[in-house]
Amino acid sequence: MKTVRRYIAILVLALSCQTASAFDFVPTDAEWLSWPSYCRARYLSLPNGNSSKWAGSMSQAEIELAKQQIGDAMFDRVQHFCAGTAWLIRAKYEPDERKRRYCYQTSIVEANYTFSRSSISDPLVPTMLNTLASAAQGLGDTDAALKYLNSSINAHPNVSTSYIALGILHRNQRNLKAAKEALLRGDTATESESADLNYNLALILLDLKENDAALKHAQRAYSLGYPLPGLRNRLKQLGIWKEEQKEVLRSDSAQ
Repeated sequence: MKTVRRYIAILVLALSCQTASAFDFVPTDAEWLSWPSYCRARYLSLPNGNSSKWAGSMSQAEIELAKQQIGDAMFDRVQHFCAGTAWLIRAKYEPDERKRRYCYQTSIVEANYTFSRSSISDPLVPTMLNTLASAAQGLGDTDAALKYLNSSINAHPNVSTSYIALGILHRNQRNLKAAKEALLRGDTATESESADLNYNLALILLDLKENDAALKHAQRAYSLGYPLPGLRNRLKQLGIWKEEQKEVLRSDSAQ
């Protein structure tokens, strides 16, 4: 009986989140700024957004352009996913465990509302599945997170973000070999054109003491414009990175 009551409580909670988040959801200033243009445009197309402090912050032409970028059908339901991304961020900063789980559960309900009504080939699907995977990880459901990420990779094998998320998941599970394999697959699938993927791969390879390979992918990451110096500084501290290798970087990127 306790299990049934708990299930009903969670279901009611999730359903109430679904209604409130998508149609009565009020983003914070930070969430508004972090939202992509299609989220802001969709929010302003809804009654709560049209009467919010952000009303008028986008022209009708800008809203129509954002709508065209994701298509009419996706635009009509994307508010659920947008709310889901905000709930995910809130979960990560919520110190209270019960409230944090509530936020993760709401994130899943909202993101899944949009995902379950979308074609697997839609360009937004990897972003939605990565959000679902992150929320599942927050709830401690690693199996679900793996299923989301592998589904994303199978449907969109050229998208680097899913490989990166999968590599980080394996790394958090202390499975460095699986993390390396996931990122190497991604590097091949994306023809080594992702700075973020090469950066994360270099970090894993350093953890595995494969320094030569780590240097190669670190060089590739920086040649592709990776902006943060932490990896390079770490390589310098280990005596692996040499300043004269800048010339190698330039020649490699020019080919």
